[in-house]
Amino acid sequence: ETRLLLRRGGETPHAAEMAPTLHAWTGGWIAALRTALLTLRVQADPAQYLQRLPGALRSINQLFADLLRHLPHETAWFMQVISITERQCSALADCLTGAGDGQSMLETLERQQLFIGAQDDEGAWFAFHPLFREFLQRSARENSAQRMQETHLKAAHWFADHGHWTEAIRHALEADAIDFALRLIESHAMSVVGAGDLITLLAWERQLRSHLVASPLRLRLAFA
Repeated sequence: ETRLLLRRGGETPHAAEMAPTLHAWTGGWIAALRTALLTLRVQADPAQYLQRLPGALRSINQLFADLLRHLPHETAWFMQVISITERQCSALADCLTGAGDGQSMLETLERQQLFIGAQDDEGAWFAFHPLFREFLQRSARENSAQRMQETHLKAAHWFADHGHWTEAIRHALEADAIDFALRLIESHAMSVVGAGDLITLLAWERQLRSHLVASPLRLRLAFA
């Protein structure tokens, strides 16, 4: 199966020859294999890169880091910024990045198989592979925790403007915009009850507690 993946991916002959090593290195795990192959594509000397690989399995985060280092800076930056949301669309990406090329960038990432896929038939919404998104978020925090917080606030306002209240509240809390989050919760807690979404209510309460903020009346009524 690893050899078949290499052949279908149109990789270098060196990669095909190293299939047993790559298989042992990744444990045959498809996410790790795909990351290794994507990294090989951007290496000036794929054979030399393969020779440097340790015999033992490296962590998926090391593979992701190798890949991210060899991507164009604007591509890596775009992915880190939009990774703060569970799903992405062109308008949301434009809001978060301040650019106007969200749709073309999302389509390019999908075409390059950079662990993102369309979530609907129209190709309007996209989502990263959860492991890759987690890695991108961690990288974004390490680069600038303050910028990430500001991006969460942008996301909160975008989702609120488009009527996605649950996501808006989650990002407002992540941005420490407590007053904004409380206003949204007061307005929409009972609608969440109507949808039977107890998990969301529990998440709001937990996040408010982490900020040492008491649950607003509407949220307590929703629990009742």
